[in-house]
Amino acid sequence: MMDQATERLQQALGAIQKRGASSARLSFGQGESIGCEFENGRLKTADSRQSVSVNVEVVVGGKAGQTSCNNLADLDEMTDRAFALARAGSAVHFQAYPPPAPLAEVKTFSERTAGLSRETMIESCQKIVDALKAHDPELFIEAGAGRGESENVLVTSGGVCHQSADTGCGLHAWVQRTQGTDMLFSGFGRSWKDLNEFYDPDVIVEHILEELRHGERIAPAPTGRTVALLSPDMLAGLLWPVQMGINGRNVAKGDSPLAGRLGQQILDPCFTIIDDPHLDYCNGAAQISRDGIPTRRMTLSDRGVLTSFL
Repeated sequence: MMDQATERLQQALGAIQKRGASSARLSFGQGESIGCEFENGRLKTADSRQSVSVNVEVVVGGKAGQTSCNNLADLDEMTDRAFALARAGSAVHFQAYPPPAPLAEVKTFSERTAGLSRETMIESCQKIVDALKAHDPELFIEAGAGRGESENVLVTSGGVCHQSADTGCGLHAWVQRTQGTDMLFSGFGRSWKDLNEFYDPDVIVEHILEELRHGERIAPAPTGRTVALLSPDMLAGLLWPVQMGINGRNVAKGDSPLAGRLGQQILDPCFTIIDDPHLDYCNGAAQISRDGIPTRRMTLSDRGVLTSFL
C-alpha cells in the first residue's frame, strides 16, 4: 500500500509542478490503534480505530494553499482546492523545500509494541485497579492503556521521498480520594515507542500509592523561604514558557520575548537544555521533519545561556 501511495503522490507532485507551483509538499499516512479504559474500577471501553490522512500544500505566487482528506482517490480534487486556496493564502517566507540529505539512524518502530494485545492491556489495567482498591476500597479509579502503529510517506518538490513507520504504547491511571469536603487527586502514566520496562503496572501503582500516603496527613504550610522539590512533571510545566519562547515560529512572528537574545543568560546556570530527536524509541524520535529537513541534536540552552531557537 505504501509503495502505491508513494507512486501516486509523486505523480500528483509532477502535475502540480506543471501547473506552475513553485513548491509543493504532499504526505500520506495510515494508522491503527487499540486501547481500553477503566472507569470507577470497571472496564468501560475496549476499542480499535483506523485512520487515513492525505495532505497537500502548494506554493503559488509566494502564497500557500493547504488541503487535506482521508481518501487517496480524492487527491486530484484536493490539489485543485489547494491551488484555489493559494490565491488567498498566507505569504511564505522560503524559496524552496530543501533537497534530500543524509538522515540519522533512529528507531521508531517496534515489533513488540505492534504485537501488544488488547487482552494484555486490559490485564495490566485490571492489575492497577486491584492494587489500588486493595489500598483503599473507596477510591475512584480510572486506568487506561493503548498502542498504535502508523506508516507515512512524505514527498516534496525539493526531491525528498521518505517513508517511515512508527509505533507507540502507553499505560496510565488516575485516582480520586474523597474524605468529607477534602479531595485528593493523583495520577501517573508513561508512554514510549517500544514495549520495554516503561510499560510496568507496578511502577504506576507504587507512584500513586506514594502520593496517597503523602496526602494522608494534613500538615500546616511552612512560612518564610523554603526549598521546593519539583517532580519531572512539575519541572516540565514550569519550563513551558521557555519552550514557547524558543519556538522558532514565535520568534519569527515577533511574539517571543527571547528574540534577539541569543548568547544571553536567560536561565540559571544549572539549566542545560538539549533537544535530541535521535533517542531510539522516545516519543519525539524522528529522522526528518514534516518539511523534509533532517532532524539533528541541538543545544538550546548551555548552562543557562540561550544558544539556539527550535
